[in-house]
Amino acid sequence: MWTEGGLLNKKIGFIIQARMQSTRFPGKVLHPIPLQDGKPMLLWIIDQLKTSSTQGNIIVATSTNSLDDKLEEFCNSHNIDCFRGDEDNVFSRFQKVTVHNQLDIVVRLTADNPLIEIKTIDKAIKYHINESNQYTYTSDLPIGMNVEIVDGAVLQKIEGVFLTKAEKEHVTLYIKNSNNFKKERFRSMIDSNVQNYRLTIDYPSDFLVLSSILQFYRADERTGIDLIYYIHKNYPWIFEVNRQNFQRTQHSNINEELNAAINILKVAELERAAKILKEHE
Repeated sequence: MWTEGGLLNKKIGFIIQARMQSTRFPGKVLHPIPLQDGKPMLLWIIDQLKTSSTQGNIIVATSTNSLDDKLEEFCNSHNIDCFRGDEDNVFSRFQKVTVHNQLDIVVRLTADNPLIEIKTIDKAIKYHINESNQYTYTSDLPIGMNVEIVDGAVLQKIEGVFLTKAEKEHVTLYIKNSNNFKKERFRSMIDSNVQNYRLTIDYPSDFLVLSSILQFYRADERTGIDLIYYIHKNYPWIFEVNRQNFQRTQHSNINEELNAAINILKVAELERAAKILKEHE
């Protein structure tokens, strides 16, 4: 059984992966949410993390690219830890920040996902410790709310291992594809009707959706998945605004890519093309 002492003996880091550079929406992580009080996305994430029942360090991990100087300045002005590392090797950044802060457990988040399900994160951390996992992840929350938890020792263990370009870019890809680690999925048990809602920000339409949703945020009653349930019940049309946006995903094999392509074709109502691709899987 997990015990409070077991958690207290672990040094936990909430590491937020952040860059100013973005192909579709440059500078989005510091862009203010216009329909709220102008608080930028990154600060939304940090303020929600501060409500966690899990005691952990909040660290923004960015690159040494001069474009990210603004991120470091922002962090300094808000007393937020900022770690800067290799621009092209995100895995290396996470590995070094883990070593630098002597973290036992790393909770990975990204700065383009401004709405967090804190209660699930806290439960997933406890589950990770209770099951002696090396990698724990969620996959049944809405797009942009899922979380990954990795043992710090695992990140250090991979040091010196040859990583592909994709594995350097996608922090946990090597762990996902390896059979050398104890991995488990934490099931959130949420309503399946909200699982495919898009709550990440890549496009201006995504930004509009999150801005609209966060109007109804109430720190004392409506946060995380409870907020999504509220919108789903009262204003479901909001989620239609960005429903057709393409979600970039690192797939493990060709079958996953084919399934993703079929789903994209269906969303675009290209049913005949989707059927042909399905027949040739």
